Amino acid sequence: MRLPFRFIITAVANAIALLLLSVYLPDISLLPDPLAITILSATLAAINLIIRPIFRLLLSPIIFITLGAASFALNAAILYALDFVSDTLTINSIRELLIATVVIWLINSVLVSSARLSYPRS
Repeated sequence: MRLPFRFIITAVANAIALLLLSVYLPDISLLPDPLAITILSATLAAINLIIRPIFRLLLSPIIFITLGAASFALNAAILYALDFVSDTLTINSIRELLIATVVIWLINSVLVSSARLSYPRS
């Protein structure tokens, strides 16, 4: 799957996940500005497609030793860092951060996998 198409699918999945999380979890809040949410989800998609693979490569021995738990911790750390630098997203508890990490991973996995299946092969 080409990178721009995957970026768009990932950004849409992030926006859906963040909106769902802000509705259903009381300790997660988003500013009600569509442009800010779009920028936030695009930023998270860019981090996941560009920066996260570099960290996964650097942390691959630790990820291997912990049987993937370090990968989950890396995803949570990325979401926490995004919360730290962004005024759009606010996560008030560790429990909500961990739930958000799982939900974002799940929605991204489902949408990217289904898009990969429907993407025309060339």
